[in-house]
Amino acid sequence: MEDSRRGGAGDGAWPAAKGEIAARIRSHDWRATPLGPIKAWPQSLRTAVDLVLASALPSILAWGRELTVCAYNHAYAPLLGDRSGPFGSPLREVWLEPWEVAGPRIEAAFAGEPAPFQTLALDLTREGRREPAWFDSGLAGVRDEAGALAGVLGTLIETTPLHQALAERGRHLSALAAREATKSVLLRLGDALRSLSDAAQVQKVAAHLLGEHLEASRVQYAEVLDDQTTVEVRADFHRQDVPVLLGRRTIDAFGPFVSRILKSGRTLKTDDNSLLPGAREAEQAAYAAAGVRANVSVPLVKGGRLAAFLTVHQAEPRHWTDQEVGLIEEVAERTWEATERARAETALRESETRYRTLFDSIDEGFCIIEMLYDAQQRPVDYRFLEVNAAFERQTGLPDAVGKTMRSLAPRHEQHWYDAYGRIALSGEPERFELSAAELGHFYDVYAFRMGRPEEHRVGVLFQDISERKRAEEHRSLLIHELNHRVKNTLAIVQSFAHQTFRGDKVPDRLLETFEGRLVALSGAHDLLTRENWHHAWLEEVAAETLSGCGAAARSVTLGGPPVMLEPKLTVTVAMALHELCTNAVKHGALGSHSGRVGLSWTVTDGEPQRLNLVWREENGPPVEAPAHHGFGLRMIARALGAELNGTVKLDFAPNGLVCLIEIDLPEVGAPAPDLPEPPSTP
Repeated sequence: MEDSRRGGAGDGAWPAAKGEIAARIRSHDWRATPLGPIKAWPQSLRTAVDLVLASALPSILAWGRELTVCAYNHAYAPLLGDRSGPFGSPLREVWLEPWEVAGPRIEAAFAGEPAPFQTLALDLTREGRREPAWFDSGLAGVRDEAGALAGVLGTLIETTPLHQALAERGRHLSALAAREATKSVLLRLGDALRSLSDAAQVQKVAAHLLGEHLEASRVQYAEVLDDQTTVEVRADFHRQDVPVLLGRRTIDAFGPFVSRILKSGRTLKTDDNSLLPGAREAEQAAYAAAGVRANVSVPLVKGGRLAAFLTVHQAEPRHWTDQEVGLIEEVAERTWEATERARAETALRESETRYRTLFDSIDEGFCIIEMLYDAQQRPVDYRFLEVNAAFERQTGLPDAVGKTMRSLAPRHEQHWYDAYGRIALSGEPERFELSAAELGHFYDVYAFRMGRPEEHRVGVLFQDISERKRAEEHRSLLIHELNHRVKNTLAIVQSFAHQTFRGDKVPDRLLETFEGRLVALSGAHDLLTRENWHHAWLEEVAAETLSGCGAAARSVTLGGPPVMLEPKLTVTVAMALHELCTNAVKHGALGSHSGRVGLSWTVTDGEPQRLNLVWREENGPPVEAPAHHGFGLRMIARALGAELNGTVKLDFAPNGLVCLIEIDLPEVGAPAPDLPEPPSTP
């Protein structure tokens, strides 16, 4: 076998132990290259090839004036990528850098000049995955046996881990800088919003700070109206080259994709609106006209409904970082909170103004007191915290604020302390009348707890009703005097009747009937007197009248809603029920032990309302229709029909009389007005 060092095409100069690349060098046909067959290679070239194959660093060797690639090692092979057959090729076709960059350095190395390391960035496929890699590339000239420069050796040192570490550090520093910038703008925003009490100013300042920080084309804060379809842009920051978009528009005007995202409550981020899914040509034209190429929109869903959103626009495509999106979301939330706070403060100021105006102008006395208790939680005194102008007029206590009641009125009754102490502890409001004996006054009082329970504060709204009480007492005295005189008159009438009927042989039953009617009339007067001749309740009128004519309670059933009768109707209904009851006792169901009477009533709506009374007798003696109606029934029909627009229907059914009475129900005048509700307090 021929010595491999003298071999021709395919002769192997390197044993198999050198590996696959050495085998490729042996098998390559070098005769067609400027280097010629391996057996003709000088020893200096063979030695250089041995050095390349043995090196752990990626290395490549080019020889001769043409810089023909004659060797590379296993570490260099992955860098070649899909380059095939580098052996015998010029180095310019195999080197990993563009030749316009690497050529001068290689020529300098071939000329014996120093060639410093150069950083080289590559995209490599490793284990089937494409990834970036960095190397420091060095070039050195290689001399032959005569000491002349005959080749160039390229060596690479991979610096990918270092570059990755530096890149990660750069990203970390960039993130830190972004976080610091975010923190700075949020601090500035907080400082700016803290002093604002106007919602519109809050939104405007937030939009300007965010727009300036992001160098955005436009920032808008919009609120969604109650119909959930209309938005109103109320704050706008914009560059001079984009239009102002303040005012109202529908959510759907932003396009179906955008409106769907906003309504879902998710943040919308687009780097280029021309790539929006499903965006029609008209929508793209609208975005372009508005100067919106990229945007971030943060919807604010509150209480289950879309309440507002903050939008940042860019007139050109822009990649929004996570840090920027997070900042926009944070500013949106803070703007919402500051807006709500400003509105609450405005409402509170307005409420305070209204309260103070009401507090100082109402005719009723009003004060806020602080209860003072002993160790057993018994109220022993109270201190005045606030009083209005009417307080001093109605109590005669000057300069009460800051003073206690004991110091102003030492003999003040204990029941005042008890009442207010009870309200402060229980939290239950109470309304009552109190007398101040030492002041000679009566007060209508409404008291309620104010503030937190532990503050033991009570608001007291009161009115001096001394004059009214005296007037009521006087009116009551007059009414009772009138009632007394009416009864005296009825007694005189009754006496006249006895004296008149005695000599004419009038039947006793007629006298009893007449006296019964007087008694019914007197009973109606008693009920009206009890209510100061303002009204009487139908159920009380019925019970009083029926018991007065001898109807046992077990024999009569009453049922119907509460009905208030004015005085004239009270007398008429009482007389009508008296006649029906008297008739039932003499001829109907109430004349037998088993007989029963049911009196029921309903009220139908209308102008005026209509009262429907039903008198129904059962289990009495058989009933027949009389040949003619007596005086009592004629009186009922005449009084009800002529004076009260009423109707009376009598049904003499065999099992018992049924009487249907329908009459208009006049409206009863309103009683004396109540004290007003207490004013709202901050």
